[in-house]
Amino acid sequence: MKPIKIGDQIPDFSLKDQDGNLLEISNYLGKKKLVIFFYPQDGSLNCTKEACYFRDLFDVFEEADAGYWDKQPVGGKS
Repeated sequence: MKPIKIGDQIPDFSLKDQDGNLLEISNYLGKKKLVIFFYPQDGSLNCTKEACYFRDLFDVFEEADAGYWDKQPVGGKS
């Protein structure tokens, strides 16, 4: 897969949430703004700072009517 650039349409994909429910990007495309935050590891200083930054922006995302996903790579415990 080639890298996504600003202005590109996001490819169709799905992720499981913390409860094992499948979240599909196709359910949001054209219907809702979406903020997706990927991070490599729980507990590392930089990831924790970034996660807190996104958490602190939650009200901004809600005001913009944007959904919010954060995701650690497969095998993560978050």
